[in-house]
Amino acid sequence: MLINEDDKDKYNKLKDDFVKLNQSKQDLKDKLNNNQFNNLGEKDKENILNKLKEIKFDLNSDNSQKVNELLNEITELDNFKKNLIEKINQLQGVDETEKLKTVEEIKQAPTKELAQKLFDDLSLKSKKQTAKNEIQSLSSINNKKEQYLKNIEQAQNTEQIENIINEAKELDKQRKNKEFDKQNFSAISAHPEAKNQYNKEIEKANDSQAINEIVHKYKQWDNKFNEAIKTIDSLNNLSQTAKEQLKNKINQINLDSKQTQEVIIAIDRILNDAKKTDQQNAKNIEILKQNEKWLPDNYANEIKEKIKNQTTIKDSNALLNKAKKLWKARETISKLEFINNEKQQYLDQLIDIEKPELQIHNLVEEAKQKNLTKQGYYLGLDQFKSSFSNQFITNQKEKIKQISEANAKSIFDQINKLHRDLEKQKNDTKKSVKTEFNQKATSPKHKEFYLSLADKQKYSDNVLENSSDQECVQVLNDIVKLSKIETDLFIYSKNKNKYKLLLNDAEANQYMSKYSSLSQADKNHSSVELLNKIKPILLDVEKLHNDKKLIQDKYDTLQLVKSSLRQNAKNQVKNQTKQQAEQRFNELQTLNTEIDKALKQLEGSEFNKLSAANKTKFKERIKNVDQVAQIQPIIDEAKNEVALIGAKQNAKSKINKLNKIYNKAKFTKRVDDAKNVDQVTQILNEAQDLNKTKIDTVKSINKLQIANATKTNAIKSIEQNDDKTFVTNKFNELKDISDHKTKHINLINNFDLITKQKRDGKIDLIKKNDNKDFITKEFNSLKQLFDSKKSLENDINQAKTNNQISNSIKNKLINELKAKDSTVGVLQDFIRYKNNYAEHNKAINTLEQVKDLMKPFSFGNHIKELEQFIKNNSENNNDTATGFEQKNQNLHNPNNLNNYYNKFNQDSIRFLDEFKRNINSLSKSELAKKQNELQKHKEKLKEIDNKLKGTFNNSQRQLINDEFKKVEAKITEIENLIISKQNEINKLVNEYNTAKNALQVNIDKLRAYPIYQNDNKIIADKYQDILNRNVQSFNSAKLDNEAREWHAKMLTAKKALDMYNAPIDELVKYTNLRARNDSIKKIAFDKYEYLSKEITNTMKLHRANLHDDSEYMEANIKQLWNSFDTVKELIFIHEIINIIGKGKWTKVTSDKDHDLYIYKAYVSNGTHSNSTIVLDTPEYKSNHYPDMKFVFKGSINKEWNPYYHKFRGHIEFHSGEANNLVIRMDGEYTINWLPSKERFLENQHNGKDKETHQKRNDANLQLKYVLSGSKIAERVN
Repeated sequence: MLINEDDKDKYNKLKDDFVKLNQSKQDLKDKLNNNQFNNLGEKDKENILNKLKEIKFDLNSDNSQKVNELLNEITELDNFKKNLIEKINQLQGVDETEKLKTVEEIKQAPTKELAQKLFDDLSLKSKKQTAKNEIQSLSSINNKKEQYLKNIEQAQNTEQIENIINEAKELDKQRKNKEFDKQNFSAISAHPEAKNQYNKEIEKANDSQAINEIVHKYKQWDNKFNEAIKTIDSLNNLSQTAKEQLKNKINQINLDSKQTQEVIIAIDRILNDAKKTDQQNAKNIEILKQNEKWLPDNYANEIKEKIKNQTTIKDSNALLNKAKKLWKARETISKLEFINNEKQQYLDQLIDIEKPELQIHNLVEEAKQKNLTKQGYYLGLDQFKSSFSNQFITNQKEKIKQISEANAKSIFDQINKLHRDLEKQKNDTKKSVKTEFNQKATSPKHKEFYLSLADKQKYSDNVLENSSDQECVQVLNDIVKLSKIETDLFIYSKNKNKYKLLLNDAEANQYMSKYSSLSQADKNHSSVELLNKIKPILLDVEKLHNDKKLIQDKYDTLQLVKSSLRQNAKNQVKNQTKQQAEQRFNELQTLNTEIDKALKQLEGSEFNKLSAANKTKFKERIKNVDQVAQIQPIIDEAKNEVALIGAKQNAKSKINKLNKIYNKAKFTKRVDDAKNVDQVTQILNEAQDLNKTKIDTVKSINKLQIANATKTNAIKSIEQNDDKTFVTNKFNELKDISDHKTKHINLINNFDLITKQKRDGKIDLIKKNDNKDFITKEFNSLKQLFDSKKSLENDINQAKTNNQISNSIKNKLINELKAKDSTVGVLQDFIRYKNNYAEHNKAINTLEQVKDLMKPFSFGNHIKELEQFIKNNSENNNDTATGFEQKNQNLHNPNNLNNYYNKFNQDSIRFLDEFKRNINSLSKSELAKKQNELQKHKEKLKEIDNKLKGTFNNSQRQLINDEFKKVEAKITEIENLIISKQNEINKLVNEYNTAKNALQVNIDKLRAYPIYQNDNKIIADKYQDILNRNVQSFNSAKLDNEAREWHAKMLTAKKALDMYNAPIDELVKYTNLRARNDSIKKIAFDKYEYLSKEITNTMKLHRANLHDDSEYMEANIKQLWNSFDTVKELIFIHEIINIIGKGKWTKVTSDKDHDLYIYKAYVSNGTHSNSTIVLDTPEYKSNHYPDMKFVFKGSINKEWNPYYHKFRGHIEFHSGEANNLVIRMDGEYTINWLPSKERFLENQHNGKDKETHQKRNDANLQLKYVLSGSKIAERVN
């Protein structure tokens, strides 16, 4: 085409415009394709592309401008939708799924109007849910919540929802105010119904005035009740119980419909009665105290307590009268002399003032009567003094005083009986003594001694405690006994012919000498001491006589000793000493015993073989012995004779019973000729040994493996020969043949691989032949066959050990080997089994393993089909080699394998789809659990695939297909879904933890603040409970919307505490920075506490139901910050006072003009317009407000003295902070006689300023009053 020069520029421009248009369109397409406008839907992009296609190149228009306009339109639409989507993400109370759905619908919306409509609908739903949450948080409108929630659901727009919320909040606030009044008034703490009555009246009240009147009335009552309780508690003579009764009377005053004064009068009436009763109780207690010695220990205190328990004078006096009767009765009984032991019993019955008066009287009379009776016993004891000591009588009298009447009578009767008994025995004793001495002529002095001693006897003082310990009775008995012995002994000295005692002359003279040696004074003294000296002498006489008489009588018992020996010994007893007599008797007694033993021994079975004549001969010899030593030799002779007779009889009897002795007569002849027992024993042992040897040899021959004919001949030759050497040699010859046979037969029996038939045949052949060479030859021929079979058996077992054949095949082959006497067929089968087994075994093991792994994933009968396939192709004991090969081919057929594996993979996908079904509804912990489960499933499925392919696929063949890839894809899909869901939950958890940690920080800070410490601890505890319960609920939430709801509540709790803490936090910082000392800090904190008390109390009150305070704090946060500002001013005022106080600034007069003197100040620049007052001292500098300024706003004029000036105007103090505080003193002030700088320096040099300052110190308090009073410190902004 030819273009002239004029058109060339035009053509180039068209060309550039066309290229530019295409490039712009391509750029726009690229932006769409690269998701630069990712808030647009597919339809938006389709419309844009259509519009882009409609833009054609136009020679007469700006083509690029059209593309730019379309781009601006796209950008605007994308930004519009982006804005809506961002707003959606900020909506509360809407499920994330629904948000995502709406976002997608907005993206696909074809118009802005439809997109806006979608957003508005979701926003309204969010607003409704948020509103519902707010309604649910209102704790005082539970009965109206359902209706409000219904109204919100029916609302058509946001305005309607706001109106519903405001109405509900207003109702909740009204109810809370009433509840606040209820909870914040303690009512009458002592009155149980006051709280309920107060609450009822408050509930009925319709306005604040009515509530205030109710509160005022109940406060008056409360004050009166508290005053009454305090008065009652102060009454010292009323017990706590009585006080409680009086308080209960007050509590029982009916408050319903009563006027204030009626209740107060009723209380005063109870109080007056209580005071009077308290006074009377004091008097009665004093009377009781004067007589408490007659009452039981501590009982007076108990009665005092009972008196204190009385709430009327009448009851108090009645109780004292009962006590009087009691102590009078106890006084009477306490003074009775003869009932000491029972006195306490009576007193123990008189320990209760409530005991009837008649019973008290009867007890006193009964005690008196007992006292009189016991007095009679007491006096009656004197009549028994002849039988008892004076001390005993005295002791018993005292005892009667201490014991009961019955016991006193018992003692008296005991003593009376003992007295009568002793008197009788004394008389009997004296009668016996007189009789003895009258019959035998002895010294009359001895008679008088015994008679006098008998009269003096008395019981010992402990006779009642130990009735057997009666020394006097023993003395009387001794007198009777000793008087008889004494008269007998002294008859010997007068006439020996009449002497009957068995004492020899020396013994008799010895005892008479002992008796005579007693001093004459002792003999004339009738005492127990003398009796006790006589007693052992006379008792020894009696004992010696009795002992010797006993020995003499015992000789008659020794009947086996010959009579001449017995009689001679008996006659010698009187002349012998006791020891000699005993010794001789013992000798003959021993002889008698030994003779008896010997005679009995001869009658025993041991000597039955002796003839009667021999026995009699031995017995007579034994009876005639004089000594024991003569007996045993006679017995020994008899024993020897018996032993030889027995030995011969026994030997011949035993020899005759030996049935293997061929010539018995030879042995019995030798026995008869024997001279002693040893010879007989030797002959018998020899015969028995030969007999036993023959028997044992025959038995051993019968056990030998030899022919029967050989056995018979050998046994016969042994039986006819009594030579022991011949018998032994014959046996050894036969045993050698037998051992050779047994050895080879045992070896043959161990050839278990040889058939039994063949073994038995060979053994039978060996047994019938006694030729050793023949036996060896037959054995060797069989062993050769066995060795061949054993080698094959070892090969089969080794194949099993190497896993080349199964155990069943091994057993089958070995059984075949044992059943045949040939190895050829077994060897062939062994080779075939071995070749097929390894491959088959691996396939079966793999299929068994994967079958168990497949079970959890399979459906229907697929596993049973696989199990049947495995079973059909598993090894069987009946398998032939051909059959086993077919099974191996079946196992490695790819059609069979993939048929089962394809079904399993389909089942696995179905299983995973089911596994995936509820993932979107799971919690975080459940998702983690689900993820772990999926990982385990994944590992198991991969294990199945690996096992199958590892067994059946190799470089030569690929039997298993790749169907498993579909399963892996499904697993990846589920993994991504779980991760996505976990990311959503993690984001929520992170946001929740951030809010939770921030709230915990606020709680800890609240506890640490040095202000409101007790109250703030209560609030901190409340928010700690809110946090803990929220965390518990959040952690246990099962659904997302539940967790998001608890997240929202955590945020509102944090918001509430943020607002409450913020002013306190700033206040603490401010006081640390600005307060001069801890005292000012405390003033500041106290002021803040006072100003914010109502808000703090409300925060505390909500603790009961862990109320969320965010809404309340939003409504009242401004008040807290105002309180903070007020406290800041207070701190600044105190700093001002500290700087200008202590006499530095002094108010001079108290009239309406505020005249001041200022310490160390002068005027700079005189009366010029820019003149100022200069405070010239570091004392006016504040370390806590370093930028503080003193501003004097007014006029400065000269005084009549040109060196001084006067100021009149306002005085301001500027804190100099960023948020500058300005405090202005109330009214205008006049400062006279302000010096110029020159005069000020002169005065300072002369010290005049100090003198003036000291004179003004007394006026300092006036300035303090002005600065800290109600009129000071108006704030200037």
